[in-house]
Amino acid sequence: MWGPSVGAQVASWGLPLLNHLEVLAQLKPRLLRVSLFGASGNSTAFGEQAHNLRRRLASELKLEDSELSWHSDRSALAEFSALLTRINAALAKLAEDCMQGAQAEVAELTLAATGGSSRPVSRESRRRSSPFLS
Repeated sequence: MWGPSVGAQVASWGLPLLNHLEVLAQLKPRLLRVSLFGASGNSTAFGEQAHNLRRRLASELKLEDSELSWHSDRSALAEFSALLTRINAALAKLAEDCMQGAQAEVAELTLAATGGSSRPVSRESRRRSSPFLS
């Protein structure tokens, strides 16, 4: 499972996460914007001052002013959601590899004892105690 070295295995977990950080940095300017367009998404509630109000609010918050409301353009949120899914998949791969390495048959990893118990913990017990890693 671990390949030629532990370092290579750790790198295989870390590199996707580092790539996701780069994607997040690229997404950040499109995501961190002020969208002040009112309930209907057309700024009518703010009258003629809607653009100036939104621009001033963005300036105060040190964010960009969005030219489109979230009502009509949710692409940045969709990109962020996709990124979170990819991060979750990368972390799930790390967790699955660790669980496999901790199996009694493989014994490449040893889990730290928790809760003061010194008795061995079966694989099935570990799976039940962590429902997100099943």
